[in-house]
Amino acid sequence: MKNLYAAKLPNKVWSLALAALCVACSQFDNKDIDVQEGLNVFSVVTNAEVKSNPECAGPYGVVLESVTGIGEGNYEWIWSVENPNPGNGSGGTVQNLSHWNITLGTCATFEDVVSASTSTDGENFTPFDPSYQPDGSLNTCGDPSNGASVFKFDVGTSGSSKTYYKLVVNRQFEVDLNGTAYYKSGAITGCGEFCFPGLGCEVDEETCYQDETAWACGPRYTKKGNWAMYIEVPEYDENVPVGQDIKWVYLQAGNKGQYIGAVKLKELRNADIPVGASPGEFVELLIRIDAPLWSFALDDENVKVQGYDTAPSGNPAPGRFSTLKDMSTAMTGDDWKYYSAIVPRYPFYGVHVDVQKEIPCED
Repeated sequence: MKNLYAAKLPNKVWSLALAALCVACSQFDNKDIDVQEGLNVFSVVTNAEVKSNPECAGPYGVVLESVTGIGEGNYEWIWSVENPNPGNGSGGTVQNLSHWNITLGTCATFEDVVSASTSTDGENFTPFDPSYQPDGSLNTCGDPSNGASVFKFDVGTSGSSKTYYKLVVNRQFEVDLNGTAYYKSGAITGCGEFCFPGLGCEVDEETCYQDETAWACGPRYTKKGNWAMYIEVPEYDENVPVGQDIKWVYLQAGNKGQYIGAVKLKELRNADIPVGASPGEFVELLIRIDAPLWSFALDDENVKVQGYDTAPSGNPAPGRFSTLKDMSTAMTGDDWKYYSAIVPRYPFYGVHVDVQKEIPCED
């Protein structure tokens, strides 16, 4: 199956051997898997969260939040910029960003740009008419761009709050961690050149995926036929420290027992308890995918959870699960991050995840 919203990923080196460690998935509670640190990312999909190369990053924190296929051959890039040490520019502080400029690299051109917009909350974006030309305002501080054409995001930062910047392009580009950008600030912080995760060269190979079902590992709903599984969670114990793991199991893809990640539940920290609830009434659910080639399916309800007061049986219908239906865009593979949600506490849960595996494309 071809997935139009996917991007080509670089080869990675892995040393996980989960299956060899497992005898029965329900036996491995409250454990964690050690995964080697990830390599550089050069092409990404939703929820990228790629930071600037620390060797050439500037005074502001720039993060590539996501690169998402939005149909019709277009791709949406979203960056965030924040001031890690706001102040008046003295004593190691950094003045607010006035604006910043990016270059389009060696492969992208201004003709590839479809639209641009900015946002102060990451959700409500204000469009503007983009242009690609020298920024005369840099002349006041020596013009580190030397008069080069740049793409100007003419909105800055305020205090420590993030500002978001969106660029839609009509081709699929890899990510260049050493993209060139220029910042403009106040008289003390000034302006300068820095690197950011920008547009690289075009991805010329499509990636294909096979859809699969995954369940949190545990006893089966039924002994014959459907291989769906559920997990059991300990009763609330006020002596258990807040924030502690209370359940850990593997995430299994397919009925042949391939372990692709983990599912765990934790006691909530006091600050995370929903308003009006008592300790123990809710728990935190966390899901990760760390196996090579596997990721969350691009479905707006790829996580479905059903809580039960008694051990379930029969054939479950995940589409009718009502405790939680959500979309995880958490990073997977060697740069994995946990998807997290707060759910009502039950003694039993069915945790169903729609996943996909990268496979060779058919000619």
